[in-house]
Amino acid sequence: MCVDYRKLNAMTVKNKFPIPVIDEILDELAGAKWFSTLNLASGFHQILMAEPDRYKTAFQAHHGHYEYLVMPYGVIGGPATFHHEMNIVLVPFLRKFVVVFIDDVLIYNKTWEEHPQHIKEVFKALQFLKFKMSYLGHVISGLGVATDPKKIEIVRNWPTPVSVKKLRSFLGLAGYYRKFVKNLGLISKPLTTLLMKGEVFIWTEVHEEAFQALKLALTSAPVLALPNFHQLFVIETDASDRGIGAVLQQNGHPIAFVSKALGPKNMGLSTYEKEFEHYRSYLQDEFIISTNQKSFLHLNDQYLSTPWQQKAITKLWVYSTKSVTRNVLKTVLLMHYCKDRMPKRGVLAISTIQPVWILDISQGYDKHPKAKELYASLSVSGSQGHFTLHQGLIKYKGRLWLDGNLEVHTKVMEALHSCALGGHSGALVTYIRAKKLFAWPKMKKDVYQFVAQCTIYQEVKVERCKYPGLLQPLPVPTHAWQVVSLDFIEGQPTSKHYNCILVVVEKFSKYAHFIALAHPFTEFQLALLYKEDVFKLHDFPEVIISDKDIIFTSHLWQELFKLTKTELRMSTSYHP
Repeated sequence: MCVDYRKLNAMTVKNKFPIPVIDEILDELAGAKWFSTLNLASGFHQILMAEPDRYKTAFQAHHGHYEYLVMPYGVIGGPATFHHEMNIVLVPFLRKFVVVFIDDVLIYNKTWEEHPQHIKEVFKALQFLKFKMSYLGHVISGLGVATDPKKIEIVRNWPTPVSVKKLRSFLGLAGYYRKFVKNLGLISKPLTTLLMKGEVFIWTEVHEEAFQALKLALTSAPVLALPNFHQLFVIETDASDRGIGAVLQQNGHPIAFVSKALGPKNMGLSTYEKEFEHYRSYLQDEFIISTNQKSFLHLNDQYLSTPWQQKAITKLWVYSTKSVTRNVLKTVLLMHYCKDRMPKRGVLAISTIQPVWILDISQGYDKHPKAKELYASLSVSGSQGHFTLHQGLIKYKGRLWLDGNLEVHTKVMEALHSCALGGHSGALVTYIRAKKLFAWPKMKKDVYQFVAQCTIYQEVKVERCKYPGLLQPLPVPTHAWQVVSLDFIEGQPTSKHYNCILVVVEKFSKYAHFIALAHPFTEFQLALLYKEDVFKLHDFPEVIISDKDIIFTSHLWQELFKLTKTELRMSTSYHP
């Protein structure tokens, strides 16, 4: 029984415990040949409700008022809570030979010898020792993963949709199996346009053809191989302004298809940006790209139009220089023509390389006594404080140490700021990039100086500050000693114990008084000096203009001139 808890769910604090992604669960099963499942009957009812919260689950039936003592179905936090409990129970086995999706538990092994023992360790199973079984709408076997025939039968018998709601239900089921269908996004595009806001639902021959084509593609979907992360991935891609089509494969066997029709917002993306994004998690190590897009050959010299492109290519560049703890990312590109023209043929292979100035760093150690001495010491001990020696390069806290090598400093800053990858970014951004990869004394000062001397940056820099508004001159006084300005001249050499000057300027005639002061002085002492040197000659002014010195903003100073009905005006900070 499921109660309608929509109003309760709207007021419930959401449980943020993550539910696993089904595709990631299936990826865990690579190489497994024996499977068993546990189907937990009425799983939610195995968790007690907190006694103070039981009244919230109340519902009424013909026989009266009821409250759940256990967790009911329909509450928004139910799936996450139950999945959390299952993770706690099975935590010793998770990702080793057990995966869990809420109330579905799968036990998997590569050999028969391990499987019975692992079943005993987990729990009673409903299905045992199967070469092939259904799990989460998929059929898993040693050959790979396929669609569940029961679900596909529903697709085969699905009637023609007569409303947006019916069409959305069909596309939801079809989307669940999108990885099995090549070009699913393009096939279903006529149908998805009917779901757009403001679109009138009118079923035409075009929609019927797309509907039948999608059903045929789903009912004839292939068996997909499970990914082996110890082998090379091959991604065959084709992207255009209409959509994305790609297949991820290993050893000639498809692992997943991806297809998506593009809307107006995504049509402006570059081709390689569209093709890489979907399989990014699979492409962290060496991989092969098979594509008909020649633009891949010009990743290092093409115009970078989006921040995503700048970040992505910068990461490729970092991999080639920061190879201490990770493999150098190598991308092999196979250019080919479309299938309808001629067979695919490898034409060109490229790979990223280390920058030339890496060699300049290692050869420059002999030219600088401090670096030479440090290199010799590290060659014997391997490490010294935060310094280490790796592949002939001195590292400081894992970053390349460039002390004293001014020529390399300049090359690094040019690579991070002036080249296409740097984009002539600001001083702070350039410094952050440099600090992540390199280390040398006074790096921040050097980077800021380099950026300040960059002509292109100074010419194209955009002011990010708020527009100052309409600038107007101060009103001119109508008579003498109506408006007075005050300020201090400090940092002067001491003369007869005086080291500071109070400057009083009358704004109408520019007549001035210069009053000697000695630090430290208080607002009371300053008021007495003003009385003896200025007030006795000119009376109190109507307006006094000053900066925001602590003397002029003090309570005594403010109250004193409030009594004399003198208006105190403050100039803006740092911009008097």
